[in-house]
Amino acid sequence: MSYFDFFCTHIKNETTEENMRIVGTCYSMCPQVEVNLREKEKMVHALEIIGSERKLVKSYSRSAADSNMTIPHLLRPYSVLKETLQHLLSVVLQRKDVPTCVVYNFIDDRFRSIRQDMTIQRLSTNECASLLEPMIKLCGVSHNDFNPFLNKKYLMECLKWFLYCCDTTEAIKINDIDGLSTFISKLDINNENKQINQENVKIEVDRKLMESLYILCNLDDMHPLIRYLNLPRHLKSDRSSVLLLSYQIAMANLKGNYVTFCRLIKKLDPLLYCTVWLYLPVLQSQHEVTEICKHYGLTIQDEHVRFNKTDFRSDVPLHSLEKNPIDDGKLSIDNIFT
Repeated sequence: MSYFDFFCTHIKNETTEENMRIVGTCYSMCPQVEVNLREKEKMVHALEIIGSERKLVKSYSRSAADSNMTIPHLLRPYSVLKETLQHLLSVVLQRKDVPTCVVYNFIDDRFRSIRQDMTIQRLSTNECASLLEPMIKLCGVSHNDFNPFLNKKYLMECLKWFLYCCDTTEAIKINDIDGLSTFISKLDINNENKQINQENVKIEVDRKLMESLYILCNLDDMHPLIRYLNLPRHLKSDRSSVLLLSYQIAMANLKGNYVTFCRLIKKLDPLLYCTVWLYLPVLQSQHEVTEICKHYGLTIQDEHVRFNKTDFRSDVPLHSLEKNPIDDGKLSIDNIFT
């Protein structure tokens, strides 16, 4: 079961008392028990050594029958998870002395550990969304050193979790409007120390960007388009937004209008462009047909393709574009966080 599935299963019980929730008490990026164990076994990662200083980050560990993962001093609260996330993105991601694939694998493992702590503590939708957004942005970047299958898997898991948090928050807002009279009647206007807590009904994230990413990650799927049509009006009111642009790109692809498709993707920002880049091999232009046919073992005679089942090579890797938008220097991973 993924973290997203577990979260959706257990978050529905809104009647759970606050004191029944597990609250982490580890106020460092790595529990001291793990620090001692990894230093003793010489399992400190190269990316956790900064000069003469060691900054260990809690690693991901699978649950086992003889282990208890709900111990508070092994769990990091939201503030520490946020600090850990900032450290991974602002310090570890900038390291140039380690191969990119090593950096990505390290950050991916620590991201999974963060999501694990989020799930066990059952953080609020607001807190989950704010932690998931940077993870989604990094997973959305296409890079040759990234494992495309696992990267897409974690991207969709985080993205669906994020959208679920947004939908839950939207439902809370609607319920608040429906029960406005009841809400007002319960307000204690004479108590100055009491304030309306809107923490659970407000998400300070770029939802339009995340909704756009969900559409462009699933260009061959109708569900994101149906979801777009059912989105709240305030998200679709801006005619110049990236969300509308993503919807137009998906519709152009659906209609087979590839001229419009290629024209519109030039307007995308770096993160969304990297996402669409993974889909471009499906839409190769006419002048690349010969190269593609040769790649798969087909022969061309007098500008005609000879289709022979015995000639077709299914054991070769999927034909990809010659240049990655990041590898050719046009885009930078740093751009997605600015």
